[in-house]
Amino acid sequence: MLGTGTNTHITGDTKITSENSVTAQGLVRDFDFKDVQLKELVKDKHDMVRALTTTSEEEAIDLMRQHHISAIPIYDKQAKQYLGIIDFFDIMAGTVFGSFKKNLEVADFRNYQFLNQPCSDLLGLAKENSLIRRYEATDSLEEVLEPLSRGFHRIMVNKPTKTSGGQKHHHRIISQFDVVKFLNSWAEKKNLPLLKRRVDELHLVNTRPKTVSEETTALDAYQLMYREGLYAVGVVNKEGVLIGNLSTTDIRNLTPQTAPSLFLPCLLFLSTINQQPPSKPIVCHPNSSFESIILGAITAKVKRIWVIDAAGKPISLITMSDIISKFAPFDKTLPMR
Repeated sequence: MLGTGTNTHITGDTKITSENSVTAQGLVRDFDFKDVQLKELVKDKHDMVRALTTTSEEEAIDLMRQHHISAIPIYDKQAKQYLGIIDFFDIMAGTVFGSFKKNLEVADFRNYQFLNQPCSDLLGLAKENSLIRRYEATDSLEEVLEPLSRGFHRIMVNKPTKTSGGQKHHHRIISQFDVVKFLNSWAEKKNLPLLKRRVDELHLVNTRPKTVSEETTALDAYQLMYREGLYAVGVVNKEGVLIGNLSTTDIRNLTPQTAPSLFLPCLLFLSTINQQPPSKPIVCHPNSSFESIILGAITAKVKRIWVIDAAGKPISLITMSDIISKFAPFDKTLPMR
């Protein structure tokens, strides 16, 4: 059966110890990032890729594919300002609702004209993207951790350079994933005890994730994701075992020719648009170490880790926001602080 192979497991189980038990649970934060400037995170990043208000949705997707990015700012040349950012959530929403036409049928996707609309028409479908959070390269990492832990997926950073005519602005995007990589490197150098804690100790097994059955079509799954404001859902078999993962970024390989495959079950849809079997979800267990899930996400270049029980059923989902929360001034995953 498609997608029933073994998931990629993250091990690194750790024992609970009484030493620093309060700190271990994330209830005390004995460090900060006030002295870490954002220029440390953007020094190796290329100049920001942008789309114009006249850029079509298809052209914007091509730019994102070429540069291996999952979001792109929209610039208005006349107003000389950025209007917002679109990502694959916006593209997914505009696609699976056919610009919000009701009762879509396969025939609606055979000519698939949705990609011809200006990409700026998609602004605001993801609420966070209608607002660009802007910072200077000299601002501290401490300032951005909380918004990034509360659902903002990226920020814009200005790194100006001096020219004969004054200053030239060079904007760059820092994603949650960029921040997690930096935080992991920082914590490893300091041998931070937090890394050795179990995910259940850190209150990271507390939200049952949304899943769909293996018979659910990609179109229905994506429409659910839009209604619920989700960037991914798990795919489970009849026994409730996690066998796959459908995310908004999977829409990146959709073409006018493969658009009707949205009416196929999720995993068959993924095989069709990617022309290869879908990747297995990256999973861990409640007793996996915090360090192991961060390394697992970085190695696999994924933005979420599924927590499963002994039977392979999903019991929680750990996102980049959750990971960043453990380093932020306020930890949103805790009931109290």
